Amino acid sequence: ALDSIFRPPDEHDSSHRQHPLSQKKLRKGDCCWATKQEILRWIVNTVAMTISLPQKRIDKLRATLASIPVTQKRIAAQRWQQVIGELRSVAIALPGARGLFSHMQRALRDKDPRVRIKMSAKAHDELNDFRWLQKEVCKRPTRIQEVVPLEPSAYRPHDASGIGAGGVIFPSQNVRPRLLEDGTEPDGSQPVLWRALFPDEIRNRLVSDRNPTGTITNSDLELVGGLLHRECAVQCFDLTERTLHSETDNTPTLFWERKGSTSTASIPPTVLRAEALHQRYHRYVSRNDFRSGDTNTLADTASRFEGTDTELLALFDSSFPQTKPWRLWTPSPDLLSTVISILLERKHDSASLFNEPRPPTRTGKSGTLSAESSLWTPFSQRSKTQSQFSKSLRFATDAEPSLQTASQFDPERLKMPYARLAKRSRAWGPRTHDSTRLENRISASNGSSGCTQRRTLLLTE
Repeated sequence: ALDSIFRPPDEHDSSHRQHPLSQKKLRKGDCCWATKQEILRWIVNTVAMTISLPQKRIDKLRATLASIPVTQKRIAAQRWQQVIGELRSVAIALPGARGLFSHMQRALRDKDPRVRIKMSAKAHDELNDFRWLQKEVCKRPTRIQEVVPLEPSAYRPHDASGIGAGGVIFPSQNVRPRLLEDGTEPDGSQPVLWRALFPDEIRNRLVSDRNPTGTITNSDLELVGGLLHRECAVQCFDLTERTLHSETDNTPTLFWERKGSTSTASIPPTVLRAEALHQRYHRYVSRNDFRSGDTNTLADTASRFEGTDTELLALFDSSFPQTKPWRLWTPSPDLLSTVISILLERKHDSASLFNEPRPPTRTGKSGTLSAESSLWTPFSQRSKTQSQFSKSLRFATDAEPSLQTASQFDPERLKMPYARLAKRSRAWGPRTHDSTRLENRISASNGSSGCTQRRTLLLTE
């Protein structure tokens, strides 16, 4: 097949001309059909749909972590950069590892060229987390669906204020709900509402015009609200190897969660580390986007309401009605205690982050959930670009009827604002005589009919 495109050497060629394809690489196994192959220092198994580290890289990672004992207080700057680089290279396909770099990177920020880098206790904690991950890698490889974001299975705007945190979750059709506490099966399309009130000790430490010396910022509360929101999603729906779509109106929170690390040394690194371990345990993919505050009414109302749970449900059913009634979820006392300890910068037990969810509902032999849609086909709308072969006259068209006015709180307006790449026609825009003549010249010179172009479809509200 390659010789049909690139002419192989013959007797008329110079002795210096070689074959277009390396024979040495062919003998090593390149360009052969295989379901398991090492690609870019990763072992990809297309049957088990997993990605794992070769044994050589696992041994190197183990040696790197073993070279830094827990009792070590200082390290050379160049050596520390090599350690972080090695950990960054393996964190690409290790779910949960992306949120374990805040304190390690801060050590480089505080370095002095004349002295060695000081290693804090929190940096050693992050190294211990990598030692735990290294043992996990040996036990099970990473599923590709744990690292590749696909069609979101839950849309979840959230918010936080000086009163509390709250949010809403709209599930998609390809996700199963989990059983309730009494063992009954909930409605899979029922939206979920949650909220958590902060104690007076948290409110008194919030930075404001009246309290400029506070220790807790509004961005810290927003980030903690994102952690509670993730817990609500995994406890209410089976999101194993699924994608969560989160929206917040706080810019620092958005970019902290996207990067997985921060340069501050207070509350955000601890929350990001908790989110990383939470993602690793529950095995989901998280995507984060921004939603302006004037359109985040649902989450704002949940985070600022101080009444009882019954009053909150009645308010949402009357003010924000949906096709199915709202269902309320409340965080466990252990999880709230952990969150409060994080905000107060106290020692806490991370065991509440590993709360085993209840089993999902059983699917019957028929119905919409009997056959789950393939997650490897991301959601997209068909391209509305007219084909270059379509023939239509101006008088043969008619005005599009006006669309039905959507409710301001319709869950369709909260969905992911972008989709997968859609295939375009050969022509980018309206065809003219000049563009047609140019394409014919290019096709004649290249011996082909052109290249297929792709573009990103931007879905606006």
